[in-house]
Amino acid sequence: MYSNTTTLPFNESTLSPATDDVIAPCWGYISAAAAVVILGNVVVPIKRFETGDGLYFQLMFSHGALLIGVIVQLFRSEATFYPIVMLGGVVWITANLFMVPIVKAVGMAQGMCVWGICNMLSGWATGRFGLFGIQKEVPDSILLNYGGVIFCITSAVIFSFLKPDIRKAKKADQTTSPTVCAGQYNTFSPINNSTSAMSPSEECLLLPATAKRTEEVTIFVDKLPPIKKKIIGIAMSVVSGVLYGQTYTPSIYVQQAYKHSSQFGMDYAFATMCGLFVGNTFYFSMYCLVMRNIPRVYPRASFPGLVTGLLWGTASSLWFLVNDTLSESVSFPIMTTVPIVINASVGVVFFREIKGRRNLCLLLLGIAVTTAGAVMCALSKHPV
Repeated sequence: MYSNTTTLPFNESTLSPATDDVIAPCWGYISAAAAVVILGNVVVPIKRFETGDGLYFQLMFSHGALLIGVIVQLFRSEATFYPIVMLGGVVWITANLFMVPIVKAVGMAQGMCVWGICNMLSGWATGRFGLFGIQKEVPDSILLNYGGVIFCITSAVIFSFLKPDIRKAKKADQTTSPTVCAGQYNTFSPINNSTSAMSPSEECLLLPATAKRTEEVTIFVDKLPPIKKKIIGIAMSVVSGVLYGQTYTPSIYVQQAYKHSSQFGMDYAFATMCGLFVGNTFYFSMYCLVMRNIPRVYPRASFPGLVTGLLWGTASSLWFLVNDTLSESVSFPIMTTVPIVINASVGVVFFREIKGRRNLCLLLLGIAVTTAGAVMCALSKHPV
């Protein structure tokens, strides 16, 4: 059901829920715990597979996320579909376009530090100070909330100094990834290879699955001088982080400004996932045009990309409930930093990516600081 309601000023009647769903605060913490565990493992399915420039992976990712949105909508069949909420998904997928250029420009550690901090501050400030038309949310304890945010920022900086060992993962990927077509397709010249009667795609099909790529995928940042590359990489990290932090702003705006709108956050998951899918379809279409209908496709990333989308869609749906019960000013410091701890821990236990006394000491320090910040932010909503 589509809505044609108009926005109203903030008042008691505006904020009255349209459903009988009342969520106890404890469910907010339970949802947060489940969501951070999922987000901390969301990249695990794709760790061993080549994704190239990321556009094909993102396409599969959006399919998985949309599937979760459809499932949620089936259970919440009476939920009103507000097209404006789709902006949240479009904003998220737009931010995600910067990931590959950022990593190539400044590396994963520095990129994650910058976009993680900007993501957290963007979402936190939006809820705390009432930006973009939503209502200001003042924590029960401002001191604990601000202290928690500072601790979370500090933890992100600490994690940026970790130096993971990913050589084994790269070696495994090079010997198993059948993505050689993507790397060689653009360099194939039927004019200079007149003895071959096969098309580029047919020749690629005959290559063994264990073949190594002969050409690494390059993008525009690879051609920049070091200083300019770093400046552009940091700038993209800032923009990406700010955009990530606004994923849930449209749904919160509807909850607060639209009369009789549902106050059950998960009712807006489907619209958000639709926006993500529509936005990604547009970007992939533009990508195909730019690549002259020869996009780089990585078949082995198909199913892992789909699974990653399913995981993210589940965590994102839970995040709606966390925002309902804890507010953005409390949820964002927790939801954007705790997954880093979990992801780093998984890297140590299962992938042996973090080794050495220095790295392990930094990891333990980061975990301690993150835990302290998360606890402070959680208590700032309902201090004991």
